[in-house]
Amino acid sequence: MTARSLSFTLDTAAVKPTAVLGRVARAGTAIGLTHRMLRDVEQELGGYKRAVSWLIALATETNRPITINLPTGKGASTTVAIAPKTWSEERLCGWIGGVHEELEAMFGPATIRAWGRGTD
Repeated sequence: MTARSLSFTLDTAAVKPTAVLGRVARAGTAIGLTHRMLRDVEQELGGYKRAVSWLIALATETNRPITINLPTGKGASTTVAIAPKTWSEERLCGWIGGVHEELEAMFGPATIRAWGRGTD
């Protein structure tokens, strides 16, 4: 399986990150954010909790998870998936299993593990 991705850089002084992410997600494209883009969304919306709430709402609207890759140390990172509110943990784990190889191709070896939502 070959991973295909599109990467773009935003001038957040000229365009709102949520406008671009929303448009891309609503067009049917899977969304994966870097920690820098998450920070830009946080800045636009006024904090981490508001950013995560917006991402959950977008995932729910598009019925597709949104992934975020976060650094965990030198040369290491973790990718978390934000599921639509209507999805069960089992459905999210199945989705992750289906894209596991693509995530590894983009970010390196990965281990699937549960992570509590804590934002509901």
